[in-house]
Amino acid sequence: MMRPLFLLTPTCPCTVIPSHTIKHLPLKQISPCSSTYPDFIDETVDPATLSAISQHGLLLPLLVQQGEDEPLCALLLSGHRQLAACSQLKLSTVPCLVLSVETPPFQRLSLLCAHRRLGGVPSPLEDALVAREASARLSGEELFQLLELMGYRGNQHALAGLLALLELAPSAQEAIHGRLIPAKAATQLAKLTHQDQGLVVHSIKRYHFGGSKQNRLLELVIEMTRRQECSFAELLAMLPEQASPDTNNIPQQGARLLEQLHNLHAPQRIEAEAAFQRFVQGLQLPAQVEVTPSPAFERDSCTVTMTFPSQEALREQVAQLQAMFASS
Repeated sequence: MMRPLFLLTPTCPCTVIPSHTIKHLPLKQISPCSSTYPDFIDETVDPATLSAISQHGLLLPLLVQQGEDEPLCALLLSGHRQLAACSQLKLSTVPCLVLSVETPPFQRLSLLCAHRRLGGVPSPLEDALVAREASARLSGEELFQLLELMGYRGNQHALAGLLALLELAPSAQEAIHGRLIPAKAATQLAKLTHQDQGLVVHSIKRYHFGGSKQNRLLELVIEMTRRQECSFAELLAMLPEQASPDTNNIPQQGARLLEQLHNLHAPQRIEAEAAFQRFVQGLQLPAQVEVTPSPAFERDSCTVTMTFPSQEALREQVAQLQAMFASS
């Protein structure tokens, strides 16, 4: 008699698989699912994982789904790192929890998330791929419920934040997947072209930049590429030669790069700020009107903010404001 399998995780207290099959499948029958895992990334197998599987076997079965067109093939849903380790150990078969092709999408994705969290903490990129799959297959209520099971807020903002990761350059996605760069940096990275994102990731790897230096590099590159209307590569060409055969002074080289970018950035920004202040002072605006420039002075546009003492005061001035905007 087949018994239900229970998966327990902190975010998914009790997930029940009412009809499951645990089988030992040949490795050659298992194919990774590219829609829910970054297939362009070569996983580095942890030596500790290799040692544990070699000594004790695979204690947590892989989660797979029976192939729709080829019943003898299985689609790997969760356990990619473990499968890579088993392949490296040249195991002939591995234990798998096999879901049928009739498994509803919400149950399949819920089990996928629960299974991944039993094997460790998924990367933000893994969660983003699951969110994309869920957004294509689930209703709004099920989608937001799944996000909560994954540890996110069940709303559109959280979904948009995850999906935005998939718009980054592959090198940036890989850096986030490998936790070289935090997922929160995606908003800043998205302001750059894919080519510049790749060069920023390369610089972070080369100079071993940590959190604060990563943030500083992004701030400088974003502002300077906007203001100069050039790429990061062109920006680097304006600086003295950075390359050095000496690998013993990498931290000093990284600090020098940030210093040179800052020196290139600071005089121009100070000059731009002074010119803008002269422009605003020349307007002789009343105190309740504030003018701010574009963030990096890369455009000639500016924003005007007007403060009114009350809603009624604004209402009294609406006709004049509308006439002013209509004439412009």
